[in-house]
Amino acid sequence: MTIARIYGIYKTLLTTHTYKVQAVQTGILLGMGDLISQSLIEPNETPIDYRRTLRFVVIGTVIGPTIHKWYTIIDKVVGKQQDFKTVIKKTTLDQLAMAPAMLGAFLTSITLMEGGGIEDIRNRFKKDYFAILTNNYKVWPAVQLITFRLPVDFRVLFVQIVALGWNTYLAWRINYCNKKNKQ
Repeated sequence: MTIARIYGIYKTLLTTHTYKVQAVQTGILLGMGDLISQSLIEPNETPIDYRRTLRFVVIGTVIGPTIHKWYTIIDKVVGKQQDFKTVIKKTTLDQLAMAPAMLGAFLTSITLMEGGGIEDIRNRFKKDYFAILTNNYKVWPAVQLITFRLPVDFRVLFVQIVALGWNTYLAWRINYCNKKNKQ
């Protein structure tokens, strides 16, 4: 099967099942980030925690469609143009509104899925939120400058491919890094 054929199938699926495709691809890539963290970054003292990976997959299935919807909203609010000024506005809005909110939703969701409660969420925010958000601002503005020049249907895929590294960092940060600091 050629790349052109795969691209054609992908584009057709995006058109006919936009949110399903966004959910599946983001869930897979978020789960892959966790698996990479567990198998290549964190010491192999314990076997891979597939329940932990599943939590990442589940969150990814919600994040993908949410980000796609966000991109369509931002196009309506700021405009669909891909000129430099419009892309800067979209990137700024994305980083000031969506990035902090999405990080908060992610940390809350992962904590609840681990069986934590309100106090655990507060503790996770104290330990992780600003450190992760600061690192977000080192990576994502540059990525979003490219993202907002792409057609809306391909933005989530591009972002999630780049996010494979980011997801690996998130998995490491909220799991291994925090466990290491408790010891």
